Parts: sequence; structure tokens; C-alpha cells
Amino acid sequence: MIRTATATARGIVLSIQALYEKVVERHRGGFCFELNGLFGWLLAELGFDVTRVAARMVSDLELPANHHPLLVTLDRTYLVDVGMGAPMLREPVPLGGAGDRDEAGVTWRIVDSDRPDAEYLLQYCESDDWQDRYVFDSTRRELDYFAATCDYLQSAPESGFTGDPVVVKSTPDGHAKLKPTVFSRTRRDETDEQSVDEAEYRRLLREAFGIEYGDQ
Repeated sequence: MIRTATATARGIVLSIQALYEKVVERHRGGFCFELNGLFGWLLAELGFDVTRVAARMVSDLELPANHHPLLVTLDRTYLVDVGMGAPMLREPVPLGGAGDRDEAGVTWRIVDSDRPDAEYLLQYCESDDWQDRYVFDSTRRELDYFAATCDYLQSAPESGFTGDPVVVKSTPDGHAKLKPTVFSRTRRDETDEQSVDEAEYRRLLREAFGIEYGDQ
């Protein structure tokens, strides 16, 4: 996932063609509307029963539909999310159930929400306590449903996506994160940080995340 106020010179366009060109052809990341937007299309093309749904991050700016995950129906219905920052959801989680503890040491579960604006609550546990991640319902949405919130989050000064650029990538046992002056690696409950200058920042973008500095 990449969080930046200037994701592209053109801004973020929620069309499958634009998302494919950015993520697949130019090897760029994105946030939930882009990554789950494109992944939902891929799953549907492969024949899966996919429902786009709207979520609301409970520890973030409380905007309607400020997150976009997917529901996929197999033997039962599962939540799928490839567009969330750390901690990252690494495997599908069944509605009303829990997944196994993942390689990063995180367990996820979905319970009924006690809020009137949502059916379900996604929670995670890294040690002993369950933490709320986001609430959501099962109402089917089209990709353009998220356009207004997407426009707001990429432009509003109070948005968490208009500050310094942040690049996050999952690793086998945690995640790596790069900011303009800090590079960190988290392995389960341990995080190592190092300061970086501009040259090191560009090198890490290229070598650790596969991004050429200045690519649009």
C-alpha cells in the first residue's frame, strides 16, 4: 500500500482500466479503493462470487465508506482485503468466525456489530486483547460508490492520505514501511527503525518496494 498526496499527477481515477494501468503496468501501489477495486475485478473475472462492500475504519476519520473490502462466497462468505495498512489481513476471514494466527502473529475475527450503521465488526488480536479495525455491512456496492470519499481522502488537508508519503509492504513475518526520513521493519512484535537520507530513500523505494522514484 502507498499513502501519498500525489499518488499520480492525474489523481486517483476509480475505473478498472485506470487501476490496471497504474497497479499492473506501472507497478505502483495504492490504497483500498484501488487495490481492492482491482482485486475484486480480478476475482470476478476468475469466476468467484464477489461483493464489493463499504466499511468504516473505527480508529480513523469517521467518514462513510472510508474503506472498501470485499466479500467472497465459497462454502461460506469470507471477508477479503488486500488494501489495508498494518496490521494487514493476510488470509480470508469467515463472517461470524475467526482465522488462524498468521505469520505476523495476528489473529483476526468478525463479530456482529452493536452499531446501528453496520452489521459486522472486524477485530484483530496481536497479544491478549482484541482491537477494533473496521465496521461494515453486506450491501453490494459498485466501484463508483466510493468515488466521493476517494476524492476527499486524496485531497482534504485533514485526511491521513495527504501528508508525507508512506509506502507499506507485507513481509513473511510482518511488514516494511518507508517514510521520507525513516525505514522500519516489523517482525511480529519487534520493530527496527533506521534514519534515511534522500539517496537512501530512493534506493529503498527501488530495491525494497520495486518503485522508481519520480515514476507517475
